[in-house]
Parts: sequence; structure tokens; C-alpha cells
Amino acid sequence: MNYEEILEKLKKRGTAIPELEKIVNESLEIKTKKIFEYLEKRKNRLDEECYWCNKKANKEFTSFIYESPYDENYSEHYFCSENCRDSYEEETSFYCNNCNRFIENSNGHMNHGIEYQTEYICLDCFQKEMFENGLDIDEIEDYKGAKSNLKGSFFSEFELIEHGFEKEENYFISGTVDAKEINKKIIDLYNNDNKISIINYCHLSILGDEGHIELWIKNKK
Repeated sequence: MNYEEILEKLKKRGTAIPELEKIVNESLEIKTKKIFEYLEKRKNRLDEECYWCNKKANKEFTSFIYESPYDENYSEHYFCSENCRDSYEEETSFYCNNCNRFIENSNGHMNHGIEYQTEYICLDCFQKEMFENGLDIDEIEDYKGAKSNLKGSFFSEFELIEHGFEKEENYFISGTVDAKEINKKIIDLYNNDNKISIINYCHLSILGDEGHIELWIKNKK
């Protein structure tokens, strides 16, 4: 039943006092709106429970979230209200501005995003950027020289070779000093040898400050 049909049914009841007709009609407008809104909500009510608070979910408050940045298909999560949906998204996922998707924060072992060029983007977008342009020199350089953190990811060796990269060297890092030395090397390769670089993680500690990495390089375009 649409808005006009509801209003017409209510108007048929009428009033015996003509002077009150305008007031009655105003009242009917309010009743009609409330009935219409109720029916719309009822139409969207689902059998599933809210993904956040276990109340009955409403189709109107559906969240489309990718469990992994490499997934082609999203999962639909249903909520009872906008507040529950927003709370869930803020607590468990992030929005990648590069690919315009909500993606779960992690799989329990590895974060699905990385801060790069002032934005937090998903690993899929980061890896595509690496294959295309390599590490941004401004990203690994500060006013005192090379930064002490390494921007990289777990790449497939097959994909690195497929995109024209070759392995430069294996490294074992232990602390910020080693990281700064590798970043200095990447800057030198870029400025002096016309090479772009990718850091491939092999085995790293939970904090990411110790372990084995590989440096892959190829000629700038």
C-alpha cells in the first residue's frame, strides 16, 4: 500500500464538523506518514539477526564488506540500524579510497591495509602501485635522510618476475639501523642507477622490525 492509498482510506472516515476538516486533514497527513514509514520498515525486516547487536536486522542497513583485499566478491552483513552498521564498520573494517571498498582490517595474522602516500589503502591497491611505479622516494625519505621503516608486502615471486623485476639481494634486518640502510640503497638506486624498487617480505617478526626481506628492482620507465 502506497502513501496516497493510506491517506485516502483515512480521509473516508471524515468529520461531522466542517470547521474541523482542515485540522483533521493535517492530522491525517501525520498519521499517513507514520503508517507509511512503519510499512516500509516492516517490508525491509529480515529473519536474520543484526550482525552487531542480535536484534532483528533490516535490509535497509546492509553493509557490503570484502573479507580480503584480493576478493572479487563482497559479503553482505545485515544490521538493525544505521548506528549498528556504522559501529561495526568502524571497529572491524576500513575504507580504501583507491578502490572504493570496505575491507576487513585483518585476517587475524596480517593487516589488510598499509599507510602509503598519506593515505591508508588496501594491500591489493598497494601491490598494484608497486608493480607500476615501485616505491615512492618521497615516501621513504625525510629531511634527515632515509626513514627507519620499510614499506613492503608479501609478493609472489612469479608476479614480480612477470612485471619485469629482478632480485637485487636478500637481507636480514634487525632494528631501525638496518632499515635505514636499505632505504638509503633504494634512494641511491633510484637517483644514480635509474632503478625502481620493491621490498618483498619473506619472514618477519610480529613487530616487523626483524627478519628476512628481498629487494627487487627494475629500470624506470
